[in-house]
Amino acid sequence: MTIEFPAPTVPAAGRTEVFLRYLDYFRDTVVAKVLALSEDDVRRSALPSGWTPLELVKHLRYVELRWIEWGFQGREVGDPWGDRRDERWFVGPEETRADLLAALRAGPAHAGGGGGQRPRRDRRAR
Repeated sequence: MTIEFPAPTVPAAGRTEVFLRYLDYFRDTVVAKVLALSEDDVRRSALPSGWTPLELVKHLRYVELRWIEWGFQGREVGDPWGDRRDERWFVGPEETRADLLAALRAGPAHAGGGGGQRPRRDRRAR
């Protein structure tokens, strides 16, 4: 699957819309790459940091949660640091790839600032 990079010449309602298009693009790219890995590979690190692909997915969701929902929109988010345990990223054995990717994909509904009403755009139609 090829994900098309958002064209800077496509008309947008404003800077927010441009930002959200790029956020969608990078989120979809991460999702596609994680879906291409085996179940073993998503829980194993190939980096000196020790981070796994699933830890990155969870961390990205929490970054959006902290910055956009908690920080900018002032929403109550429960535990904004729920992606960490003992000062490092953490994914429990009960957390599945499907659940973590679904949580990451749910981010766009909150990022638009419209009370969770921003519809997801289909880049393939462009």
